[in-house]
Amino acid sequence: MRFHRTNPLIATNIYDALSGGDIQQQGCFIPGWSGYSKELTLTDIARKHGVRLDFLQQQLAKGIQVEMEHTANPVIACRIAMDHIFEIPDYYDRLEAMEASYTPGQANRYR
Repeated sequence: MRFHRTNPLIATNIYDALSGGDIQQQGCFIPGWSGYSKELTLTDIARKHGVRLDFLQQQLAKGIQVEMEHTANPVIACRIAMDHIFEIPDYYDRLEAMEASYTPGQANRYR
């Protein structure tokens, strides 16, 4: 699976549509979500890691796009992305770099 480099506007539209743009500072909420980020906002996570909110907004937009590979529900994709960002604030940049460095056939050495 490769990091999807589709039009970033698509992810931004999903990102903004989830909560009328409030997601940019609040995030997406699912009552009773038991993931790492629980009921934290994106602003809370930015404070936790000491990073700029606009950086996390970019990561979240990338994350929603990636996590939509696993679910048709953009709110769930958002929550999963928030959990990853809670653990590692540049998770989706790292994922993109890791996937870009893969060479087909590389796994053959493990057979």
